[in-house]
Parts: sequence; structure tokens; C-alpha cells
Amino acid sequence: MSRILLVEDEIHIAEGLMFNLRNVGYDVEMAETAGSALAAIAAARDRGEHFDLLLLDVMLPDRSGLELAQSLRRSGHTEPILILSARDRRGDVVAGLDAGADDYITKPFDLDEVLARIRGALRRQVWERAGQADDSPASPAGDRAVSAADAGSSASADASGSAAAAARASANGALRDGAWRIDFARQAAQPLGDPVAG
Repeated sequence: MSRILLVEDEIHIAEGLMFNLRNVGYDVEMAETAGSALAAIAAARDRGEHFDLLLLDVMLPDRSGLELAQSLRRSGHTEPILILSARDRRGDVVAGLDAGADDYITKPFDLDEVLARIRGALRRQVWERAGQADDSPASPAGDRAVSAADAGSSASADASGSAAAAARASANGALRDGAWRIDFARQAAQPLGDPVAG
């Protein structure tokens, strides 16, 4: 059962979310402030436990949720952080993601969408922890993408065969080794920093 820390000071929102999250099988703990969230994280660590995901409001009474996200990331926390916020301007969303959030959901939100985003974040976390094999059909991209090994062979392949050759390895394997640039015209991938030949 995945453990979620919900950091939300609006009690009616927090109680509704907790009810629904527990109803679909999550173990949920609530904190109303950034300070109580840090205390809950420390207490879980002291018990040899951890939270699998944090749902974090931005406007908390004692400290900004963005500051909390930054602090957690600086101290090495890698669990997914999903921000729930009434602040819906593009700059707010960008600031939340830049602060370390994995996703940003604006209020009012659709419960089904929140649950789907939680499932997606937890799924990605499982893939990262497991370091799935390149041939796994459950790669984060769903379909296959270009690997470094396929890049050379697909560049010299003829036009009819290059698309098939380019689809040999999962995005998980290619991205695990670094960021890649894909030249769709040539069906080849190269590490970022090496320009794609024109």
C-alpha cells in the first residue's frame, strides 16, 4: 500500500482528499503546515519508513509549499511531489515545477485527474527504483524509443527499415544513460551536446 503525505491547510479539501485516497487504497497522513509535514517525514524516517508521494499545497500558514519542496529536494528527497494550488498562472506552475514538484494541479481539481496523476507518479517511481530492463513493455514512454546502440545502425538503414530499427529499445534505457536528441528525419538519436549532423 502506497503511503501519501497530504500537506493541506484547508480542512474541507484535506478531509475530502483523505477520504477518497483511502477509499481507493492509499495510506494517507495529513499535515496542515510545512513544519508538521517535516515532522511527519522525520518521524516516518525514524521508524524506518517513508512516504511514497507528497501532495502539497502552495499557500501554507507557516511557509510556502514551494519552499518546502525546494528544501526537500536539497536534502535528497526523491519521492514524487504533486502540488495542488489555487494559483493557476503559467508563472506559478513554472515556479512550482522549478521548485522540485513533479506535477502541478490547479484548484478546483477533478478527483479522477488527481488520482490518475498520483498513479502515474507512483508508477514512474516504481520504474526508477526497479531500473527495469530495456525490453520491458512497461516502459515510462509506453512505446519503444531510440537507444544509443540503435542510433548508429538506424542512421545507415534504408528508409523503409530505419523506423523499425529506431524502435528497438525503451525510452527508459535511453534516458537512463542521459538526455538524447532525436533526429526524426534520419531516425537517429545522439546525446545532447553532440550536434545532429545535417
